[in-house]
Amino acid sequence: MVYHRTFHHTFALHINHLIFLNSYLFGVSLLLNTISPYAVIPVFAAYSLYAMNLMSSRSHFQEVLTGALYICIVGCIAVGAYFCNEHLMTELGKTWKKIMVDVGIILGSFMMQILGHCLFEEFH
Repeated sequence: MVYHRTFHHTFALHINHLIFLNSYLFGVSLLLNTISPYAVIPVFAAYSLYAMNLMSSRSHFQEVLTGALYICIVGCIAVGAYFCNEHLMTELGKTWKKIMVDVGIILGSFMMQILGHCLFEEFH
């Protein structure tokens, strides 16, 4: 997120990445929940610590506060993915079908980010 805030100059690209980087994170969380629900907590804790470390190196309090808010959003994504995973497992029945849905969300998010770059990137 810090890289994208620094090196992408259009508002449309920021919105694109705000939506699709977080949907990518949701897909990764779904996949981790499918593989092992116990893997989600340490992975997201490490990601949150990494994000907070990046934000704490910033000089403005607003940026640190934004990082703390983002960590709360990441936690909500992980919890939402857990409950969504439970629902999808009962609906789909087979683990391999669920893994295909998870990978589809991840790849779809990645493709939409690439499309956003093609449409909205401005080089300075």
